[in-house]
Amino acid sequence: MSTFYQKQGVSSCEIAGAVAIAALHDLRVNLFTFSGFPQIFVSELSNNQFTITLSWTNRENKTSSVAFDIDEKAAFAAAKRFKKEHTHDVSIFEPIQNALAKLESESARNR
Repeated sequence: MSTFYQKQGVSSCEIAGAVAIAALHDLRVNLFTFSGFPQIFVSELSNNQFTITLSWTNRENKTSSVAFDIDEKAAFAAAKRFKKEHTHDVSIFEPIQNALAKLESESARNR
């Protein structure tokens, strides 16, 4: 279920899209060790932070997940950029890249 943030003019789905496009950028640069794309879940805004969870389920149905926080201002800015320019926002790229690296480690342990 998506939440629309009227004042900012973006939805939680668009925040997930901003995360996805940053992950695609990382995929182009570094590749992933798992064959596919992680699921992205955006939590409701709490304490001026969104918690983003990336998860991956392997062929044996073992799920790995990593969660991290993004400040609301950065998340809203990234979502607006995603809507307008269809490019990743550098302000959220590093935490996403770090989370993807952790997810790869987790998924490797679940093999």
